Amino acid sequence: MNYSNNLFIFCSSTLAFASLGFVIPIDNYENNQLLNVSNSHSQLFLSPKSFKKLGLKESNWFKYYTEGKEKHSKVISIIAEANRYVLYLSESKDTKLITNISYLLDSSYFWANLFDHL
Repeated sequence: MNYSNNLFIFCSSTLAFASLGFVIPIDNYENNQLLNVSNSHSQLFLSPKSFKKLGLKESNWFKYYTEGKEKHSKVISIIAEANRYVLYLSESKDTKLITNISYLLDSSYFWANLFDHL
């Protein structure tokens, strides 16, 4: 093989690798804590950035995961505070005061996700 063939193989491989980054979707999850305030509702505190990405409105269903199980709660009300949003969710059957949860914020492609975190 001569120099031009090696260069062609290198450039082709690099281009193929870079192109794959636009095909591979990455799911971005956020971890948070759900507060069981009473038997009638739970609270979730969100940053403005997370709230905007979720795009939740009153009466929407909020899907989250806890202890490896998928759960759903209905958004009863949303209160905007100075630096956060408070979501009041439908009644919780969980008896724990604080429940660790995770939820899907958004999906992005590999390169967009990489450069977003730089």
